[in-house]
Amino acid sequence: MESKGKFRLIAGRHRLDAAKRLGHATIPSTVLEYEDALRLELAEIDENLIHKDLSPAEHARLTGRRAEIIRQLAMQNGTVSQTATPSRQSQRRAGTETGYDPGSVRDHAVRFGESKDRVQRSKKRFESLGFSVGTGIWVAR
Repeated sequence: MESKGKFRLIAGRHRLDAAKRLGHATIPSTVLEYEDALRLELAEIDENLIHKDLSPAEHARLTGRRAEIIRQLAMQNGTVSQTATPSRQSQRRAGTETGYDPGSVRDHAVRFGESKDRVQRSKKRFESLGFSVGTGIWVAR
């Protein structure tokens, strides 16, 4: 496939390196188009959460940043995330259909095969340690 656009590798760095060492000129790949930088960053975070052996601090950083991105995307789309409204249980009691929430702890736990407790701990660690995303530096909050 010929393209003049800029590509960014999200997953498969080891496969790409192995193919290069074996002298392959081309390898099968899937090209995904992301509309904005937030969706691209979310895809990278999801890939890292699935495939990397992360330290507790790194897991906290990725989990917290993932929640921030989902919240930002929900605000852009005009949808509301769980953290910006009353609890989903209280909404259901009031007769409002709540639907699927990709920013929930349950969704994160199921998506990445983790316990809800681990996700909650990582979110709390992210909040208590404080991570400045733009600088990549931990800052006291």
